[in-house]
Amino acid sequence: MLPARRDIAAPLSAVAIATLAATIAAALPFFPWGILLIAAGMAAGIAVVLASAAQRSARIARINIEVRRLLSPEHRAPQLAAATLGRPESDAGDDDVSRLRQTLSQLGTRMSAQVKEVAKKTRNLESLLDAIQDPLIVTDANDEALLANKAMLKFAGVSEVGGGGGGGGGATASSGSLATLTGRPIRGLFTRPEVLAVHARAKAGQFAHARAAMTTEEGPRIFDVAAKPLPAAWGEGVFGVLLILRDITELAQTVQVQKDFVANASHELRTPIAAIRMAAETLDNGAADDPAMRTRLLKTIADHVDRLEETIRDLMDLSRTDAAALTATLNPTDLRAAADSLRATFDPIMAERHVTLSIEIDDGSRLISSDARLLALILRNLIENAAKHARPQTTVRVTARRLPAGGVRLEVADKGTGIPLAHQDRVWERFYQVDPARTGVTGRRGTGLGLAIVKQAVTALKGDCGLESIWGEGTTVWVELPDRHQ
Repeated sequence: MLPARRDIAAPLSAVAIATLAATIAAALPFFPWGILLIAAGMAAGIAVVLASAAQRSARIARINIEVRRLLSPEHRAPQLAAATLGRPESDAGDDDVSRLRQTLSQLGTRMSAQVKEVAKKTRNLESLLDAIQDPLIVTDANDEALLANKAMLKFAGVSEVGGGGGGGGGATASSGSLATLTGRPIRGLFTRPEVLAVHARAKAGQFAHARAAMTTEEGPRIFDVAAKPLPAAWGEGVFGVLLILRDITELAQTVQVQKDFVANASHELRTPIAAIRMAAETLDNGAADDPAMRTRLLKTIADHVDRLEETIRDLMDLSRTDAAALTATLNPTDLRAAADSLRATFDPIMAERHVTLSIEIDDGSRLISSDARLLALILRNLIENAAKHARPQTTVRVTARRLPAGGVRLEVADKGTGIPLAHQDRVWERFYQVDPARTGVTGRRGTGLGLAIVKQAVTALKGDCGLESIWGEGTTVWVELPDRHQ
């Protein structure tokens, strides 16, 4: 028997009660039979009340089942399957259940759309953060890590998928992914006082940045650390801090090189100018009447004028080879002829030191497609550098040979002081000299620009350069140049 519906349950209860009352009234004159009639009426009323209570319990049970079904992960359709309640669809439930089912279905659909929208925005935010190449981290009101991008995970030495190494670059982190950083205090991630100071200022509501030197997996690096306060979502105050680290190592090195270049160039120009001024003042104060002193001072002036000319020439050569728009003009060039043309330039130096210039370039490697101007610049600086440091009674050798992979290897070797191993990587820097007094064994001062000019000219020709040196025995500087028309 189906349970009574709500719209007929109340009338039935009223009828049962009325029937019971009428039965009692009618049965009073017939007392023996009246007792039986009264008992029967009471039983009928109790049965109707129990049936109504059972119907309400079943309805509540169906509502409970419906709610649990709609909230379950397996729910996909807003319609209620008849099999769920074990009854025909036409008998799927009363109005309360139907309205509840519709409301929960609409609520579920709306919540599902909102969850998808939040997930989409979260993925977009993660993609945006990961697209930033600089390490970035967000901390919350408790100074604990809340968000970080992939660059920050790498900076902190954390593997993206877990299993990363220890911290680096002034940051410390155990293995894991973003979850490893989340919740860690800022003081546990960074140890540099500069980083903690800018974070504290940002937490106080001020934008701050500072420069900090840190050690990373790539070695010592310099970072510009910027911290921005994040306002609270509601009300006033600061919720957290956005911290971003920008690697400015190359920029800082470039600025330092420029400062060193200006300082060294000023020194190189100031020294001969001061010597010329001193000699001129000495001559003006009466030394011109002394033939020996006059000759000595005039030679000093001439030597330092040559020194100024050499420095200015090297600076001009360095400027030309350092230009961003420098392009090599390739033409057939005779290496042997280019080297021979420099003999007259270096004969005075060679004769002064009793050094011989030997040019050993065979016919197979003498012709190369290159820029004659840059090639002459390379040869002149290499031969001049070797002549200054060669010992007396030795030979400066200029040789060339074809490379198996194509191109030509040019070498200039001397038997001189050599270069200590610790200095061999730095001799290509501008104004850098192994000898603090900036003199070779000939006593001729160098500008320290020769090898820097060579390196830039070789770079413009798409070649390579290097050196092999033994301290106290000599140096061989080599240059490998491509032959474009080989």
